[in-house]
This record gives sequence, structure tokens and C-alpha cells, in this order.
Amino acid sequence: MFGRLFELFHNNGKALYHVGGSVRDMLLGESPNDFDFTTEALPEETTTILQSDRNYVQSIYPIGERFGTVGAIIEGQEVEITTHREDISQGRHPNVSFTKDIILDLSRRDFTINSMAMSSDGNIIDPFGGREDLRHGIIRTTGDPLERFQEDPLRMLRAIRFVSKLGFLFEEKTRQAIYDYAQAILTVSKERWLDELTKLLTGKYVGAALEYLKYSRLLGYVLPEVFPIILVPAGNPFQSKDLWLHTVSVVNKVRNDPLMRWAALVHDIAKPQTRFEKDTSIVHFFQHQALGAELVHSLGKRLKMSNDFLRALKGLVFLHHKIADTVSIANDPPVSLSALRRVIRDCEEFGCRIEDLVELLSCDQTSIRQEAIEEKRVCTELLRKALAELKEEELKPRLPKGIGEEIMARYGLTPGPEVGKIRRQLDQMLLDGLIIPGDSMDDIFEKLSREKVDA
Repeated sequence: MFGRLFELFHNNGKALYHVGGSVRDMLLGESPNDFDFTTEALPEETTTILQSDRNYVQSIYPIGERFGTVGAIIEGQEVEITTHREDISQGRHPNVSFTKDIILDLSRRDFTINSMAMSSDGNIIDPFGGREDLRHGIIRTTGDPLERFQEDPLRMLRAIRFVSKLGFLFEEKTRQAIYDYAQAILTVSKERWLDELTKLLTGKYVGAALEYLKYSRLLGYVLPEVFPIILVPAGNPFQSKDLWLHTVSVVNKVRNDPLMRWAALVHDIAKPQTRFEKDTSIVHFFQHQALGAELVHSLGKRLKMSNDFLRALKGLVFLHHKIADTVSIANDPPVSLSALRRVIRDCEEFGCRIEDLVELLSCDQTSIRQEAIEEKRVCTELLRKALAELKEEELKPRLPKGIGEEIMARYGLTPGPEVGKIRRQLDQMLLDGLIIPGDSMDDIFEKLSREKVDA
């Protein structure tokens, strides 16, 4: 789709190349998510070239003039075109100069698999063996690994994100450099951590990536709230309750969605702090979901998660045990409708979905005992059946509009705490099924009269 773009630069005597992740993805037979190009043309020349065909190029805008990057929309696709550069100083924001040497430009990039360029005829420029590393599934820095990570320590997390995306292994010097230099990640902004961690969690090979995160020492720096779950107590007799293995398994099981993957990662983060051993055969984690929600709040604020995302994440952690308590196979019906209504109301308060909560419950199963596996399967099947069969007004009942004014009129009250108490009492009766959708005001207050009015 970019034949015309190459033609525009060629007609102006300037070379243009696909570069970086675009080349990597195309060599892997995948459609790139981002289209990046590099050129010998200076930024102002690039802008002039793009302006020469405004039917083809819908818009042009600067992205990083200092770094020579021009953005454009071409046939509805965002592209970035950057002038060849070389670093003349080190660091996260190095001083750069423009160059006509594409090899110098490629030498400053992070990993060999991202340090390739492709011309319009498909010819690959690969001075650092990226194509070979791509063929063998190897992640290797371009040049000295410690220098690359000193330039931008976030590259350590990015390397592990590529493990998650591609399923590749680390070249030994690259792996060792991450281990030796892990502490430098603290110099990187937390917003950049969040972006890389979310991409890591939503990769196809997330399990392998989490293992690298653990053994690289990065886990303790970027997710100190999660780190304690890797610590197995000395003489632990409960090998089936290895929290790290359990967590990785749950992350692998939930669907590939940022909220669900984060929820799976943090759902048990308070178990180390709440561990209670009755004897050598029983271990409990009382109230780990409540403490876990508090730890998640701290984690989310530190990583600058959006308020809505963090609220939903806390809800999934706080409620992931409560949903199971709505089911008792010994009862008839086995799913308590009143308890389920309360959980749904809690989900609405947190901004999470009841369906996501049931999925987390379903995936939160790594027991080796067949009866425990079967019990969890039956529990989630019953919940899904109840949610599918019951009407929304049965699951999410609401008091009629004007109930506050009716309370004041019937009890001679003015706006204040007493009205709120009665309304909450009516709401609890609604969740318990004592009041049903469609009841008239007279029906509602007649039923309330049979209860003790809490006013």
C-alpha cells in the first residue's frame, strides 16, 4: 500500500526504507501494527515531499522535530518517517545528529530483530544479524547490551515484552545484562512501565515472559506488591499451593484482555501476608481478597492506572471469592439469587462485569485434586446458567423512581439520614426478593410495614 510513498521519495532523489518493527513483523509474515520508515531526507525535505501529493497524503504533522520524525496519514494509515540519525551523546534523550548512513541509524536501535531496514523492492539491510536471530527465535541487543540498557533502562522490560509477543529466548549476554542492571529500571517513569507491563501481560507467551520477569530481578522493582508470591515458605508442605506457579497458570487461562490479565496476576497478592497454618495439613489465607484490593490500589496509583481501570481491577480482586459463595450444590436452587444480586450490585459499584468475575473464578483453579476441579467446574457452570436464564430485572432490580419522595410523604420526614436508612432497608428487601420489580408503592410499603422500619 506504500508503493506511491516510495515513489514520491525516489522522484525527489531520496532513499526511503521500512525500518524496525515493521520489517520484523513482515519477515514473520504478520501485518505490522505500526508503520515506521527511515530516510536520508531532512525533516523539512520529508514534509515537502509529502506535500507534493495531498490526494495520497491526507495529513502531515510533526511528531519530534528535534529527532527528525514527521507523522502522516496515508490512505487512512498512520505512518512515521524519521531521518537517519546517529547519537552524539548517551542517555534516554541523547543529542543526535542527522546522517545519510543508514548503518549508523540501525546501530543505535535496541535489538537486532528491530535493527533491519527494507527497501521498496524487498531488499533487507541487516548489518547486525537480525534476520538470523529472528529465524532462531533469539532476542539480542544491537551491540553491547549494557550500553543499550544504559541508554534507556526501559529496554529491559521491552525485551521481556518481546518474549511475551514472540516466544523468543534471550541471548546469554543480553539476559545477564538485564539481571546485573535491573535496578536501573527505577530511573524510568512509571507510566512507561505500565505500557510495557500491559503489553507483556497480553502477549501470546505471557507465561514465559513472567518467568523471565521473575528471574531477571525486575519483578521486585516494578511490582513489589506481587513479588512476595514468589517466596515459598521454608519447609513448605503445601507444594500444590505454590502461589507463583498458580498465578502464572491463571494468567495463562484467562482470555487475552488487559483487565483480565492484570486481575489474574494480582488476584492473590495478599496471600503471603495472610497465610495461616492450622497444622501440617491445613493452610488458610483469611481475608486475602480484602487486603489484596488495598495492595492493588497502591500498585495502580503508583503505575498511574486510569481511575476506571483501577476501580474495576480492585473489584475483581475484592469479589473473586465472594462470587463462589453464591453457590451451594446442597441447596435448591443451588445459586442464591439474593446473594448473586448483591455481588452484581457490588460489581456495578466497582465498575467491573459479573461475567468477568465468573471467568476469573473459573480460571482460578490449579488444584491437583480431581474433586476440587470438578467442584469448580460445576460452580461456574451453575453461575453461567443462572446469569443466562434470569432476566435483567431479576438480577439487577431497582426501586421505582420517586421512592425517596414517597418515603418522606408516608413517614412525614424531611431530607436527611432517616430517609437514607429506610431507602437502604427497602433496597436490601429488593435484593432479598421480598420486594419484586413491578410492585406498586402500596405493595412496597405494605411489605415494609411487616418489617421493622429502621428510621
